[in-house]
Amino acid sequence: MSSALSAEQRGVRRGAALAALSTLLVLAAALLLGRDHAAGAENPIVFAIRWSLVPMLWLLVAVGAVAQARFFSADDIAGSGFSPPGPKLRIQAAVLQNTFEQAVLAVGAYLGLAASGRAWALAAIPALALLFSAGRVAFWNGYRSGAAGRAFGFGLTFYPTALAYGLAVALALR
Repeated sequence: MSSALSAEQRGVRRGAALAALSTLLVLAAALLLGRDHAAGAENPIVFAIRWSLVPMLWLLVAVGAVAQARFFSADDIAGSGFSPPGPKLRIQAAVLQNTFEQAVLAVGAYLGLAASGRAWALAAIPALALLFSAGRVAFWNGYRSGAAGRAFGFGLTFYPTALAYGLAVALALR
């Protein structure tokens, strides 16, 4: 087996690294600049639920894109139980599936941070929602370009959530 990475793998690595760096920069800025604002926030759980609207709206948009793709395709309008999906529907369905997974994870992370009751953790939540949105745009736009094309968007959606879970768990154990 060759140890050299393919061009696609190098593209994924580049996109993932850029997403990780972007995540760290945005969250650092949020923690430095947003602490005072978050300290005056309403109930922390309500704060997290309000910001959870962001990933849920992306889920709504993804469901709508699947419905639109299905409506405008004579082969797909009957439903997935009657025929395999066409090429456009397959892409929209894949984006929907990934958006669903990412949105569920993001909402849990927001709630986990909010449950800590710490102002600095609350300050991260709006930044996480911003990163989620930017990640979804990049993922959706890059999907047709293959793994390297969607890596940055995937990473920009996934890494912030994974980091938030790490923080939430660490705070819960303290």
